[in-house]
Amino acid sequence: MTDITDTIDELTPAWFTAALREGGVIGPDVSVTSAESRRFGVGGQLATVIRSLLTYAPPTHGPASVIVKQPSTDEGSRGMGVSLGMYQSEVRFYTDVSPRVDLATPRLYWGGFEEETSRFTLVIEDLSEIAEVGDMLAGADLERAALVIDEVVRLQAPLWNDPWILAQDWLTDQTAFRTLFDNVPQLIEPFIQRFGEHLEPHQLDVLTSLGPRVAEFVDLIWQPPFVVGHGDYRLDNMIFGTTPDAPPVCLIDWQTATVAPPGLDVAVFLATCVDVETRRAGQDELLARWVDHLRAAGVIGFSAADAYQSFRVASLYPLFMCLATATTLEQTERGDRMWAQLIRGAVELVIDTKADQLIEIA
Repeated sequence: MTDITDTIDELTPAWFTAALREGGVIGPDVSVTSAESRRFGVGGQLATVIRSLLTYAPPTHGPASVIVKQPSTDEGSRGMGVSLGMYQSEVRFYTDVSPRVDLATPRLYWGGFEEETSRFTLVIEDLSEIAEVGDMLAGADLERAALVIDEVVRLQAPLWNDPWILAQDWLTDQTAFRTLFDNVPQLIEPFIQRFGEHLEPHQLDVLTSLGPRVAEFVDLIWQPPFVVGHGDYRLDNMIFGTTPDAPPVCLIDWQTATVAPPGLDVAVFLATCVDVETRRAGQDELLARWVDHLRAAGVIGFSAADAYQSFRVASLYPLFMCLATATTLEQTERGDRMWAQLIRGAVELVIDTKADQLIEIA
């Protein structure tokens, strides 16, 4: 059985040979003869992302390049990935969920996870030459937002309220989620110290008033129907095709995969990746598109009113997730800009949907 790796230096030709043979990507008579690996991308706060160029003997149709993911080398980021089960979630999504949904994702070549230590390694398809990674700082216009909404339907509809997802402990266990959100009240002040200068006074007021009430939100959000949620449905976790043979949208980074209410991924995307004024102009049309496409995919009993209620409740999720995680991850210049944009959009969505009133009612 192929060993799980921890560092880029372990990604040798012999290791790739074993992994790709075990994954059925190359035959037993084919070997990887060279592997040139470098860190890849601008994200990766929770994981190390590596691109490896491969050659084979004899020459074969094996992938000329692959993407490898390992746990983050940053102690804080790695600790969060382990404690929240994020590394297991990503591996299990590719091995267990991906074959069951009608979704464009990179092909899994090999994946390994060690429960005792949460060590993991993923080897997946490299789409970098036919697609570009989205950029939440640049944001999405309404045309791109419509593509993203269509993709969430492809994730949700095949396993809509399916007993199978509810039987997957790694998807349904909310212990880590609740533990993470338990820390929110004590993280409000550090968050404001780090990001407060980027926020308007009314946005700070929302943070300080809602932050201490996170426990009420946790009890409120996990209501059926349930779907498989990405959990971090942002442009940075999507790639967009640049050639005719590439899928229009492909979802990546499944560390936060979870059973979720349908509105969660939609709320995360609209709060964080669409400019506030653009969202306000197009939100009703995008929500209607979501419902119409779910119906076309065979989902029944989920009305426009149901969809808005799920979206409204989930509007609180991006705000609390920002508070829970932003100050615990590795700090980078782009990361700080990202978190500031996240929280601004999250607060404005809560204001627009009046989602704070749901906690008051509860």
